[in-house]
Amino acid sequence: FIRYTSNEGNSWNKVYAVGNDDFTSVVANIDFSKILLTTKNKQFKYSDNGGEKWYDIYMNDIGLVSHVVAMATNSTMEQVVVACSQGTMYKLTFANENKNSDKRVLNSKILTTAGTKEWSSITISKDFKKIAATVNNGYIYISNDSGITWNKIMASGSRSWKDITSNSDFTVFIAITNDNETFKSIDSGINWIKVNTIDSRNWVSIKISH
Repeated sequence: FIRYTSNEGNSWNKVYAVGNDDFTSVVANIDFSKILLTTKNKQFKYSDNGGEKWYDIYMNDIGLVSHVVAMATNSTMEQVVVACSQGTMYKLTFANENKNSDKRVLNSKILTTAGTKEWSSITISKDFKKIAATVNNGYIYISNDSGITWNKIMASGSRSWKDITSNSDFTVFIAITNDNETFKSIDSGINWIKVNTIDSRNWVSIKISH
């Protein structure tokens, strides 16, 4: 099940309306009214009322060819970026909604310039112009033009990257690895330093408040 909290983690509730599935990713807008979920069988489920009702997603074109391993959106969920297990990255946008339908439509566009890589996580800026993504056993990549061009961040080093997060204007990054290491950048990804003040644990994800 998906679980949510509305009191800073003091208690958690199951979202029964969406059912029990093998979920892989979840993103939401800033007030959690819009929620998008993915499953291992390549399905998307969407709620626009805080999880009380859920819609099946119809892909308006060929769609995704494998399940989602990483997903990110901005505070309004105008667009969504997803990376799939076969190594392709997509930009998703919602089509005009038919309020009387039990389905919602997503248009997908392959970000071909990102290439095919073993993507592990994604973060995006508030205005959606900047995207950063990590590669397992590879580097961190940053796009400053909504995914049109990408820069390999050599200073990050080639590591077994697991997750990355950023503040809203992309000046600060924190990233973790599968080797229980934490790194940060405070100059928009130009320089990276290892964070030694945090315990070395098998962290699974990390987030910065905006």
